[in-house]
Amino acid sequence: MPNGPVKGDTGTYAFSSQDNSREDFLTTRVDHHFSDTDTIHGTYLFDNGQTSGPDVFNDVLLGTTSRRMTGNVEESHILSPTAINFARIGVNRMVADQVLSLGTINPAAADTSLGFMPGRAVGGINIAGLTNFPGGAGASGLYQFHYTSYQAYDDFSLTKGAHSIKIGAGAERIFSNAVGAGTNNGTATFGSFAGFLANQPTAFSATIPGTGVPTGLRQSVFGAYVQDDWRIRRNLTLNLGLRYETASVPTEQHGRLATLVPGSQLLKIGSPYFNNPTRRDFSPRIGLAWDPFGDGKTAVRAAFGQYDSLPMTSLFSLISVLSAPYNEQGSSTSVPVGSFPGGLANTLA
Repeated sequence: MPNGPVKGDTGTYAFSSQDNSREDFLTTRVDHHFSDTDTIHGTYLFDNGQTSGPDVFNDVLLGTTSRRMTGNVEESHILSPTAINFARIGVNRMVADQVLSLGTINPAAADTSLGFMPGRAVGGINIAGLTNFPGGAGASGLYQFHYTSYQAYDDFSLTKGAHSIKIGAGAERIFSNAVGAGTNNGTATFGSFAGFLANQPTAFSATIPGTGVPTGLRQSVFGAYVQDDWRIRRNLTLNLGLRYETASVPTEQHGRLATLVPGSQLLKIGSPYFNNPTRRDFSPRIGLAWDPFGDGKTAVRAAFGQYDSLPMTSLFSLISVLSAPYNEQGSSTSVPVGSFPGGLANTLA
C-alpha cells in the first residue's frame, strides 16, 4: 500500500507500506502398519500468522500474532471380523496476542517522560471535535490468550446380526491462560481544543497500577455415547443413540475468580464460578432410513437429536481477566487544571 494520507468520511488517516500480513502453515502425517490387525497413524499441524500496520497517526506499529499447533496419534485394532477398536490421544496448543505494539515509528511514542502513568509512554488523548489520539507504545489494550487442551478418546464398534453397535468415551483437560492489559497508559479527555491548549482536562481514566494480573482457567470435560444402527427389516433401519457429556466448572489456578451473586450486588471471590448445569446432560438421538418401495431407488430419512452447549473456558476468558478486584479501571472527572500529563495519575488515588 502506498505511503501518504487517504481522505475518508471520518477523517484523514495515514497508511504505510509497513502494513503486512503473513501466515506459515505446515501439516504432516505418518502411518505405520504393524500387522493385518493393528495400524497406527499420527498427524501434526502448525499454523503461524501475523498481521501488522501503523496506528491512525503513523506513530506506533500495531499487530496481532497467533500460533496453533495440533498433534494426535490414533491406533486401530481389529479384534475380530465383526469388532474393531480405535484409540486416540491428542494435544491442541494455541497462542494469540491481540493489539500488540510491535514497535514505534515515531520515537516520541516510546518516551516515558510524556506519559500519564509512571514508567509508561504517552496515553490516549480525546479532544472533542478532533480525531482521538490512540496513544504511544503499549497504549492499545494488549490481550494474550494461551490455550492448551489434552484429549483422549476410545471408540469400539461391533456388528452382530441386525445390529451395528458403537460405544465410545472421551476426556479432555483444558488449560486456558489469559492476560488483559486494558488501558495501562491511561486516557485523558478534553472538552474542546481550547481546553487542551489551556491544559484543562475534563476526565482521566486508566488501569489501576498493580492490577491486571494473569489468570489461568482450568476445566475438565468428559463424554460417553452408545449408538445402535438396527436393521429391523430389509428396507428399514433405525438409528438409536444416547450421549452424555459433562464439563467441570472452570477454576482458576490461584483462586482469582470473581462474580456477582445472582439477585444481589455482592461480589463472590474464588471458586466455584457457578453451580454446574451439566450434570444431567443426557442427549438422546433417534433416526431412520426407509426404502418405501424396496427397490433401492427411493430413501426417506428422518432424525431427532438433543444437543447441549457446554460452558467452556472460552466464554469466560475475557470477563475473568477484566473483573474486579484483580483488574480495576479507575476514572476521575475532578482533574485539576495543569495536571496534564504527569499529574494525571494522582487523580486516580
